[in-house]
Amino acid sequence: MLILGQGLGPRRLIGGAAPSYLNSVLASTVCDLDVTVAASYPGTGTTWANLVAAPADGASKTDYDFRTGDGATSSTYPAFNGTAGSASAYWSLDTGDYFGLKSGTNTSFLAGLHKTTGGADFWMAMAYRHVANSAYQYPFATTANVASSIGLALETTNSNLFRIRQRGGSSTVIGSSAVTASNGTDYLVIASHSHSA
Repeated sequence: MLILGQGLGPRRLIGGAAPSYLNSVLASTVCDLDVTVAASYPGTGTTWANLVAAPADGASKTDYDFRTGDGATSSTYPAFNGTAGSASAYWSLDTGDYFGLKSGTNTSFLAGLHKTTGGADFWMAMAYRHVANSAYQYPFATTANVASSIGLALETTNSNLFRIRQRGGSSTVIGSSAVTASNGTDYLVIASHSHSA
């Protein structure tokens, strides 16, 4: 699960007669990707679909669809495990596996996440199972080369510490947590970021 939204945090819950999974979608949300919901991933194919019908930033729903890997090379595809729509379904990734924005073009909101001047406030929530590694891992990133390219990444370091790396221009701004990730442990990582603070 990856949920990304505008502003510094959740504003209100959407209720009503919508499908039950929408009861937990927040008004400031731009994307909600959930492998346990068949409408987001039906168990086959290369598209991981956004569940938010009207993203808060005004973009279209499909502007936040992701694809598995590069869309052509099977060695870059994360592996789907389980049954479509099952609460126990999950993705597993090994070296070289990743998800990319299906359109290949950032929305204005995504393009502003990394900026230290004129950037966007944002919040994100991600369910993540940590696998200990001597190298850095990047469960979410807006750039391919998170160590040197302009962008934003949620990472675990080679000492298994959670942190956010924000790189704008030539400098890197790091927000580190005090949590050291444990091997095989499930985490719900929630971050709220003010670019001005």
